[in-house]
Amino acid sequence: MRPEKKSKLNDLPRTARNIDPQLDRAAEIGDPRNDENIIVAQLHTAFLKAHNTFIDTGLSFDEAKKEIILRYQSVVLDDFLSRVCDPEVHQKVLTEGPSHWIIEKPDDLFMPVEFAYAAYRFGHSMVRTNYNYNLNFENTGLDTLFTFTALSGQIGGGVVNQDGFDTVPDNWIIQWERLIELPSSLAVQNAHPIDTQLTNFLFNLRDTFGNPQGQGDSAEVTELAPILAKRNLLRGFLVGLPTGQAMAKKFGIPPLQGQELVDALPTVELKQAIIPFKEKTPLWFYILAEAGNVSEGAPAGKHLGKVGSTILMETFHNLIKHSPISILDGGNHGTLRPFTLAMLLELAAKQDPTL
Repeated sequence: MRPEKKSKLNDLPRTARNIDPQLDRAAEIGDPRNDENIIVAQLHTAFLKAHNTFIDTGLSFDEAKKEIILRYQSVVLDDFLSRVCDPEVHQKVLTEGPSHWIIEKPDDLFMPVEFAYAAYRFGHSMVRTNYNYNLNFENTGLDTLFTFTALSGQIGGGVVNQDGFDTVPDNWIIQWERLIELPSSLAVQNAHPIDTQLTNFLFNLRDTFGNPQGQGDSAEVTELAPILAKRNLLRGFLVGLPTGQAMAKKFGIPPLQGQELVDALPTVELKQAIIPFKEKTPLWFYILAEAGNVSEGAPAGKHLGKVGSTILMETFHNLIKHSPISILDGGNHGTLRPFTLAMLLELAAKQDPTL
């Protein structure tokens, strides 16, 4: 059943059917990972629809593109980061700019490894096992939502080029009011707290390191591949990330004491396992433990701590400020801020007919 007030035009643009599974009904988008699961694919679709709403007002393609970019940047700075970052760090960086990662010109930009391999992976702890996706899938496992489009092809069918649909079927269209606070929302489903615990789904991932069936992989890769936490920790080690304590000292933030890290773990076995690392803690785990710290005045899972927040805020501030189109360029963008994801979804909804 198609959700109420939704048209059929609620999917990414896709290529035609093809006997090659990599090309079969592939999403025509810049980053194929945005078709990795149906929720992200539907969010990308919402941005396309919001863009088309500006086109309908008479703007050119490039003018509409600029309007969407500026609003997207405000969603990130003013909506998303205000929710997941420490309030003091968030306000300080917005007001004063970065204090540690100073960028003078766009050519100096790069993706900090501390951000890519540790801090921004905080979201893994917020992933739920089940999602109230729409009226057809009210308590659906994340594993199912990952298979709906699964990086293109086989949409609603198991045989390439024969079964299924050319685009996302009606009963897969998302109802954002079940996930985002909108005027029409009733009971919005919250993400999990930011802490050191991950949902079981993230311990049963597909092997993307080698052969899709795992054939020919080493025993170490076969054992590692399904477990996201191991992937994150190994990647951090291989790129030589500093410890959480080292980053805290670099930022002038009192580091967590060893026992606070031990207390952040949920089981006796894990508490024992962390002891050798309680004074030199892998950065990804440290950021999760810092956020999950329940001592007085600590985040208690509601947002990141100061180390994680500083890395996120300074990275996003630099990337946005030095973008060719930037809401931080000193121009008169005040009427756009704060712009929220809910407001963008309302723009997108204008593309659906009133039923």
